[in-house]
Amino acid sequence: MPNATITITPQNLPGVWITAVNGVALQQSVPQGNTSQTEPTPVPLFNPADILPSGWQLDYNSISVPGALAATNIGSGQVPTITLTTNNNGEVQLTLEDGAVTYAAVNTTKGTGQNATYQLITAPSVQVSGGELNAYSAGGTTAIGEVPITWQGGAGNVATVTLGTFSTSSSTSPYDYSGTVTVTYPDGNPVTGLTYSNFAVSDNSGASGVNYTGVASNSTPSAGDFTVSGGTNGVYTLNVYTSSDVKGDTLTVKVTANGVSQTATATYSN
Repeated sequence: MPNATITITPQNLPGVWITAVNGVALQQSVPQGNTSQTEPTPVPLFNPADILPSGWQLDYNSISVPGALAATNIGSGQVPTITLTTNNNGEVQLTLEDGAVTYAAVNTTKGTGQNATYQLITAPSVQVSGGELNAYSAGGTTAIGEVPITWQGGAGNVATVTLGTFSTSSSTSPYDYSGTVTVTYPDGNPVTGLTYSNFAVSDNSGASGVNYTGVASNSTPSAGDFTVSGGTNGVYTLNVYTSSDVKGDTLTVKVTANGVSQTATATYSN
């Protein structure tokens, strides 16, 4: 059907995203406080609230690719409404991905606008069994066809975690020990888009050790907190805020993505 408008309805497709239309990756300008930034904006074929880390939401509500795709209600806590427009040959091409899909997100726990935290997050891989992408005529009255989709899951799992040197220039509490955490996939490519919710940080300081609490990087951390920032090329900056000088103690960092965890240790230095 040349130049036709089609409504598509996903069925049982948790974790599956539209990442490109007609070979063009989905991205657009999204708000970030008093400014904006062009970021990846894939369209979920499911309710994104089902996989978003606690406190986070998509930083966009709709996507429009003129003459090809329109998606609305993306951040409304339900499956988005998606319509497609075919070309002169009656074709429209969608790229679907499950796992390791990066999207623009916002955390408004500390406030909105400049007080919010903006970050790219990598979606987990989710097993799909018996999923379908159903196509209807405009208005959803006449069924046109369906595409069965099955995905075994498992892509995008963390393979390696490497810690750099963790040192501090602080002389009073909280002592800010800062270092790098490099995270890669099994194929060696970098894992990007992680947040503090993907990290578990502890050490053996004190009488019985300390389990640290992750907080947003734009907050004011206290002793017992940690923050995570960056992530370009899979290299994150981890700041651990201790109540005392912990030089010589052992830091343990566990990174989890898609239900798979890897752990690394390092010795604090000054």
